[in-house]
Amino acid sequence: MDSLGSRIPSAVEESEVSVSIAATSLESAPELSVVMPARNVGAWISEAVTSVLTQTMTSLELIVVDDGSDDDTLEILAGFDDPRLIVTASPASGGGTARNYGVTLARGRYLAFADGDDLVPERAYEALVAQARRTGAEMVVANYVIFSPTTLNDRNQWFPRYGRTREGVVIADEPVFLRDRVCWNRVFLRDSWNAAGIRFADSPRSNDIQAMTDAYCAFAFDVIPETVYMYRRRAGGSSMTARKNAPESILAHFEQELGCLASVTALQDPHVFARYSEHMLNHDVWAHIGPLLDPANVSDPAYDAPRAAMRQFILRTLPAGKRALSPVRRAVYALAEAERWAAAAAIASVEELAEEGVRHDAASVMRHLRSSGLSRSDAAVEALRISLLSPLRRHSMLDDAALESALREARAFARAHVPTRTLSRRERHILATSPSAGALEIRDRIDSAPYWPSAPERMIQHALRDAKAAVGIGDRAMKKVGREAARSTQRASRKLPAPVVRAARKALGRERDA
Repeated sequence: MDSLGSRIPSAVEESEVSVSIAATSLESAPELSVVMPARNVGAWISEAVTSVLTQTMTSLELIVVDDGSDDDTLEILAGFDDPRLIVTASPASGGGTARNYGVTLARGRYLAFADGDDLVPERAYEALVAQARRTGAEMVVANYVIFSPTTLNDRNQWFPRYGRTREGVVIADEPVFLRDRVCWNRVFLRDSWNAAGIRFADSPRSNDIQAMTDAYCAFAFDVIPETVYMYRRRAGGSSMTARKNAPESILAHFEQELGCLASVTALQDPHVFARYSEHMLNHDVWAHIGPLLDPANVSDPAYDAPRAAMRQFILRTLPAGKRALSPVRRAVYALAEAERWAAAAAIASVEELAEEGVRHDAASVMRHLRSSGLSRSDAAVEALRISLLSPLRRHSMLDDAALESALREARAFARAHVPTRTLSRRERHILATSPSAGALEIRDRIDSAPYWPSAPERMIQHALRDAKAAVGIGDRAMKKVGREAARSTQRASRKLPAPVVRAARKALGRERDA
């Protein structure tokens, strides 16, 4: 036999060898077992494995479970020479099955999970296990980051629950944690994991959310602020995130959501159920509803099964969660309940425009307006102003090519959706400029455009107009009131003492001279 770092079982002997490796690979059991499923991650597996094996906490084993890779993943793993690395093959396909199999081989007191294309900061497991040792916690969770070639996002920035250390948290006190259901930013006491019977789902998508929901329902847990994981957001067709809009992927997700719902329901805690329903409907479910209500998919039978699964979730959670929803989202979910998918798609499109501040490209805005029946409406005018004319007002920040492109998009959008009479003089002035005139001419044209009130000023004008209409005072009546007020002031001035009148006239004269 070769060293364990290069020992990769064949298809014939994989089961027996996996067990023998787990039983004999180290003289004593490690403190931590890290389970890492891997499938066609040759481009990243070396970095992922290295980040685990170079942890400051050295008493660990890394169990890599190959899920049928047909790239160079196994060859790269064979190049590692570290007795703490165990490489084995999954008995069946699927990331959930691979994780479950890895757990059966684990010998550490604590259990952690990582993916074959991500990174683990070098002090991560030291921090997590130290907290678990100190308090005896059955689960310790911590902050993480999501990165891509161009972005780096800290989870605590938009899920502010990891800012400080807390001990003995239970889900009844903080149901919001049911939204944070990834498996790799935490460690578990392995005996507690096995005693609770927690298993990952055999699902092509979201196979960790039910297992993590079960863990939250079973354990009190500690929270620490350290960043313990770096999740890689991959681009391209090979990534699961790139396939998330496919009907089979969405169906798999909602099947897991229904499993999570069953676990939360079993707690029989109305407070937890209500908060869970609110968070799911406002966040996770809404994040997955887009492809189901996309105008291009509303009539596609391939999406019938995912829509039916989503509807089942909505039927059971909407009564408890609707009070936290915006009127538009409440309407969308109510229409989905009634299986009026085209109507739900139209309303959801309006919500998307409002939610994103209409900051889409012109083609996307046009598509949403057409699908929601808002073409050539006031909404189209505001879409033009917010999405397409705003960059033109900040033209000094655009290079010449970007400026010409922005003007071209704005003109095309205005022609298709916006009646000229609804535009201000300034907007008409800008849109009358031809993109072929050149960037210098466009900039001059924008700078010389008539003044247009800012958004707050327009809001005040609208409010004033509404207030006058509410009390039955039109513009003509307001002018009459103003003239009467001026005459009253003149009459009052005649009754003032002469010295006061003279001083006032002198002050007014100085003001005019100035």
